[in-house]
Amino acid sequence: DYRFYNKDMVHASSTAVDYIWGLLRDIYFDSATSDLYNRLKKIDQAYKHRPRNPQTDEYRAFCRKYLAESNDIQAQHKQIDLIEFIEYFTKSI
Repeated sequence: DYRFYNKDMVHASSTAVDYIWGLLRDIYFDSATSDLYNRLKKIDQAYKHRPRNPQTDEYRAFCRKYLAESNDIQAQHKQIDLIEFIEYFTKSI
């Protein structure tokens, strides 16, 4: 199926990578790991978000929410390094 190949017809497309990653996650992640993965993915998306106006109360509340989430995960899972995210959200408040 050609939709799984990049334009060069040699490498996998992002659709193929997403499909395979989804299958591997479904097979190998238990529910706790899947929940943690989803929480970390949301934090990463929030970290990458760039607001038009970072001075608004709404954006500060957004950062406080993800700072709390990052701190919660960091406290529960010491082996996961979220310092970069925690510093970013702290600085943005």
